[in-house]
Amino acid sequence: MCRCRLCVVCRNCDGECRGLCLESVTAGDATTYGIRSDGSLWSWGWNEKGQSGNGVSERTATPTLADGNRVWKKTVGGKAYGFFLAEDGSLWAAGTATNGVQGTNDGVDHKVLTRIGTDNDWADMACSRFWGYSAFAIKTNGTLWSWGENSAGQLGIGNTQAQTLPVQVGTDTDWKQVAAGVSSVLALKTDGSLWGWGLNMNGELFGYEGRNRHRFVWEVKRIGKKYL
Repeated sequence: MCRCRLCVVCRNCDGECRGLCLESVTAGDATTYGIRSDGSLWSWGWNEKGQSGNGVSERTATPTLADGNRVWKKTVGGKAYGFFLAEDGSLWAAGTATNGVQGTNDGVDHKVLTRIGTDNDWADMACSRFWGYSAFAIKTNGTLWSWGENSAGQLGIGNTQAQTLPVQVGTDTDWKQVAAGVSSVLALKTDGSLWGWGLNMNGELFGYEGRNRHRFVWEVKRIGKKYL
């Protein structure tokens, strides 16, 4: 039996994968990304802005190799864009440049994977869901970074100005995980405390009653404390 975690096009595996055997898979708005057991990156689905990272803008119904030159660790996808973390700690992007979401500061859509800066200490990343164009990443030193759309203060930097390059969020060095909706962001610290910022129109950060006093939260605030 095939020992890979997810066989996409394997047939009658008997120990050796004859098709695309994936270790992990994630999905953006209408684009899917997978990392094969050999570390190569594959993509398929919608591709109108080149978010598949395979060099074209045509959509595909079958997995297509996006990059086989590096060993990939994680992928996340948003609305016509994707982010890709390599095993060496480098961070890459592909797709639309709307609101600077790629973090490459060049203002152009990318059909191939394009590196974000030169740092090799990225540990994790997340991006907005559905119609959002914001991105977030945590480095190995525990610092939190954000870039892209910021109309609701969802970058957590104290203003509503979009950023085309990663900007550090505060000075804390104990961030563990970050997750984002359209314009609302939640993050977890190593001590287990939960923090939030961005849009709170429906109480998604501080509860239904809190929405009346904090509809837009531009700075990182702890959830569960008396900030209401």
